[in-house]
Amino acid sequence: MAQKPDMSERRRAILAAAQSAFDAAGYAATTIDEVAAKAGISKGSIYNYFQSKHDLFEQVVSDGLAEDEADIDQLIEGPLSATEKLTQYLDYWFERMERYQRLGGLILEFWSTAAHERADGGLATSFHQMYDRWLERLSRIVAAGIEAGEFGPDADPRVAGKLIMAVVDGITVQAIFGIGGSFDERSLSALKSGMLTSLVGRGRGRDRQEPRAKE
Repeated sequence: MAQKPDMSERRRAILAAAQSAFDAAGYAATTIDEVAAKAGISKGSIYNYFQSKHDLFEQVVSDGLAEDEADIDQLIEGPLSATEKLTQYLDYWFERMERYQRLGGLILEFWSTAAHERADGGLATSFHQMYDRWLERLSRIVAAGIEAGEFGPDADPRVAGKLIMAVVDGITVQAIFGIGGSFDERSLSALKSGMLTSLVGRGRGRDRQEPRAKE
C-alpha cells in the first residue's frame, strides 16, 4: 500500500505549484483549479491547507522571503560591529539580487495587490508587517552603531532604516525591470561607502581626522 505524503510535503507541493502558476499568469489571472492541476491534487485539497487564493498568494511570497529574514536575524544577533553588520546586510542582498529578480514579478504583484486593498486587508496587513520587521532590523543596527560610537549621535535609527530600505528596494525594482544598468561590485562598494559616510556624519568625520593632523 502506497504511503500517503505528510502534510508538510503536500503543503510544499501546493506552494511550489502556486508559485509556478503565479509566475506564469500573475495573481489575478491564476485560479485555484490551475494550481491544483499543477500540484496534481483536487481543488478541495488545497482548501485543507489554505483558506483562499488570497491566503495562498500571501504564503507563497512570505515563504519565499522567510529564509532571508532568518539569515538577517542571525546576523543581527551576532558579535560583529554595527558597521560590519550593515555592510554584510548589503552583501547578502547583493548576492541574492538574481534570486530577487526571479521573484520580482511576484513581489511587485504583492505590492500592487496590497496597495489596492483596504488598509486592513490581508495582503496589505502582511506587507506592513513585513516592512515593519525589516525596518526594525535596520533600526537596531543603526542604534547599536550610535551607542558604540561608530555612527554620529545625530543619526536617527528609524529614518536611517527607512532610507536604506528605500534605496535597496529601488535598486531591486530597477533590476527586476532591467533598467538603470547593471548593479555590480563597484556599485555596491559606492553604496556602502555612501551609507556609512552619511551615518558617521560630517562633524564626526572631521573629529576623526584631527588627531592624525596633529601628529
